[in-house]
Amino acid sequence: RAGRMRVMEPETAALIHSDILPPGVEYPGGYGFGGSVGRPGQLRAGEYGWSGAAGTTGWISPAGGYAAVIMAQFFPYGSVRIARDARAAIGQDLARG
Repeated sequence: RAGRMRVMEPETAALIHSDILPPGVEYPGGYGFGGSVGRPGQLRAGEYGWSGAAGTTGWISPAGGYAAVIMAQFFPYGSVRIARDARAAIGQDLARG
């Protein structure tokens, strides 16, 4: 929903963050129609999002009750640890309430 307007069916929204990879197919985490998916038992189970080749990243954490987007451009991918640091800072901030 966007306010009071439904933008897609609940079943469609569920597919976006459902792991659609068949057993035996490996990917770091799971993969859904909306990007990466944290599988049960993983560090970020239940989160979903995507990262671009030049470092932009976004994710939704249903358990944490937040969504985050980082719009930074850098090469090579992973040369700046901004997403890791941002996740830690968000976690600390939310823990303080």
